[in-house]
Amino acid sequence: MTKACLRVMVEGPRDPAANMAVDETLLRAVAAGARGPVVRFYRWDPPSLSFGYAQDVARLVDPAVAAASGIGLVRRMTGGRAVFHGDEWTFSLVVPLTWFDRELAWAHAQGMSRRKGEESSTLAAGTSWPSTAPPAPAEGTAHASGGASQRGGSPLEEEPPFLVRFRALVAPFVTALREAGLDARFATDREIRRHRSDGAASSPGGGVHCYQAAAGHSIYVGDRKLVGAAGVVRDGVMAVHGSLPIRFVDLPVGIWRDPAAGRAWQGLHVAWLCDLLSAPDREALPHRLARSWAATWGLDCLADRLSEPEEQCAGRLASLRYARLDWKIAEPGWAEQEALLRAIGPF
Repeated sequence: MTKACLRVMVEGPRDPAANMAVDETLLRAVAAGARGPVVRFYRWDPPSLSFGYAQDVARLVDPAVAAASGIGLVRRMTGGRAVFHGDEWTFSLVVPLTWFDRELAWAHAQGMSRRKGEESSTLAAGTSWPSTAPPAPAEGTAHASGGASQRGGSPLEEEPPFLVRFRALVAPFVTALREAGLDARFATDREIRRHRSDGAASSPGGGVHCYQAAAGHSIYVGDRKLVGAAGVVRDGVMAVHGSLPIRFVDLPVGIWRDPAAGRAWQGLHVAWLCDLLSAPDREALPHRLARSWAATWGLDCLADRLSEPEEQCAGRLASLRYARLDWKIAEPGWAEQEALLRAIGPF
């Protein structure tokens, strides 16, 4: 029996609307049952600010000034705060929750077995769960085509909390970064509390930047934040957006309605990959991360690209939705948008 696959895409730059449209297309393909888990790594042209779904973009930045400064703007389907995609690897990770929760149940059972008689680690406040990446399957462990686990796991008695899923999804990246020689770890409770006040709306810059905050799934190297990420659950699928910043790129202060937000970006404590890895290692990092994720969950890696129907869907989503900064789920005309997208056909 062949293993299921992690679909891996490593792409060059696209414009901001196209990047976000591709990621929603991948979510749709997974939700339709046409695809299993997928991870995509990509870049941006032009350098762009992406905003969390709940952020009011027009209140935070002046779109005309941003355009004149050569800065793209886009609103994500995921939550969280603003991220400047200057020189970085961005990733999107999309998984079907029926499959992932079953795998998580297996990992949880294995973790409890290892910790028999011991108190389990805390993944999120008040939630007992294994605190590290789940164990990789033993050699020869098989997965059915389509992602059905053969490891004997049973469904969790209750749906895992969002943070538990989130942290388990990105934990293999911590493993891969450590294997690359970096002192990678999740944010501590102390860092989360400190950044909660630093990133508050009352703080300088209004707490609009992702890298002003720390959460239980934030990945640090040393005392600086490396991976900022945000997620969403839709149609039985969880999607995560994350950033791996390579080097500092200046962001014009004048694009912000509040200049303090621009100054806040310049003072963020970010772990830049250019200070941590050689150029060849930075270029190889997406493949290293993908291999770690696949090995953790018992999958093979499948290098892939968008299918023609997926390209068509992404193109339509970019024009219908992500070219606008004010799009909203269930907005007027939503049903008509969805009908146009369904007309493209199966993935």
